[in-house]
Amino acid sequence: MIDDKFIDELKEKNNLVDVASKYCDLKRKGAVNYWACCPLPGHSEKTPSFTVNEPGQFFKCFGCGRGGDVISFIRIMENLDYVGAVRFLAERAGLPMPDDNRDYAKIAKERSERDRLLALMKTTAMFYVENLKDPRAKKYIDYMQSREVDMRTMKIFGIGASLDMSSLPRHLKAKGFTEEEMIKCCVCKKKVKDDGSSFIYDFLAERLIFPIINNLGNVIAFGGRTLEKNPRFMKYKNTEETELFKKNRTLFNINKLKLERAKQELSEVILVEGYMGTIRPYINGFKNVVASMGTSLTVEQAKILKRYAPTVIICYDGDSAGQKSTLRGLDILAGQGLEVKVLQLPPPDDPDDFIRKHGAEEFKKLLDESLPLIDYKLKILEKGYDITNDAERRKYIQEAIKV
Repeated sequence: MIDDKFIDELKEKNNLVDVASKYCDLKRKGAVNYWACCPLPGHSEKTPSFTVNEPGQFFKCFGCGRGGDVISFIRIMENLDYVGAVRFLAERAGLPMPDDNRDYAKIAKERSERDRLLALMKTTAMFYVENLKDPRAKKYIDYMQSREVDMRTMKIFGIGASLDMSSLPRHLKAKGFTEEEMIKCCVCKKKVKDDGSSFIYDFLAERLIFPIINNLGNVIAFGGRTLEKNPRFMKYKNTEETELFKKNRTLFNINKLKLERAKQELSEVILVEGYMGTIRPYINGFKNVVASMGTSLTVEQAKILKRYAPTVIICYDGDSAGQKSTLRGLDILAGQGLEVKVLQLPPPDDPDDFIRKHGAEEFKKLLDESLPLIDYKLKILEKGYDITNDAERRKYIQEAIKV
């Protein structure tokens, strides 16, 4: 028995396309599928019927009928048992194998604890949604309706509300969860009073709540928006990183992108910054949209995007912070072999603002006019020079050559 966490890491570091390419001449056909003549032992063919789906990380031969994941592939190709195939891939990726003498009772206990945390997160999400029936939630519903988001859309995204500091921990305790589990998931925090006594409270108290769901459909974190104008309060804040939630490996709306990818091959993914910037395009027909939940795109997020489409269109906010973030994200995406384009919104609009002002058709036009990576970089570079001046123009050309 090998730890599930290790297997997840093993698969992440052994992209099936890269592994299978060592055994056959894979050719991309369509957005995300690769085809080749079947390399599997016992099957010879002249017309390709062997396919690898990169987003799903599975292979299938329509000739011999065999299929599976990267471990299954190596088991067949190298004639290994399960552990042998895992060891083969671990060596390929430079991963140390877990100790064969590990305490499997401990592993089972850890898995059970993780399942408990996921159950707690699901219970919390349902509690926040149920809160919308409370009269105190009217201000949150009114706020969303003022932004042209109706109850149906709130239901689609599981949006709810935290109404006070104490209701959530009380509810979770009644459901059998411990304070330690609540704190471990970061849905609650502990506060120690001057007299030494302590209490726990809802970490996102009195906020509009957006559940953050992973590609497996599990709630792993929450984002909260305050309606208060007080500058002491952050407008948005997320639950902190936990065993379940690593921000640098998470994309908001990835669960819906996965469902969309299951329906059809995607040629591109739209990458935005935040929750509302995702929701507005989605409900207007742009289902291939996800958010990096902030302005700092990571290599891990880029690797995830590559599994779903070959092209990423960055659509960060039109303000200066968004433009700087776009430049940072370009090279990260390109570094993962993705085709990168940039949709430029007029400052200070984000996708939500723009679509509400101008409509989905105008947004579609901007999508179609998205600039390729080099063109965007040259356009930004040009802004720093007066190209009507000979000396400035020469400097611009010298810098442009480096792009």
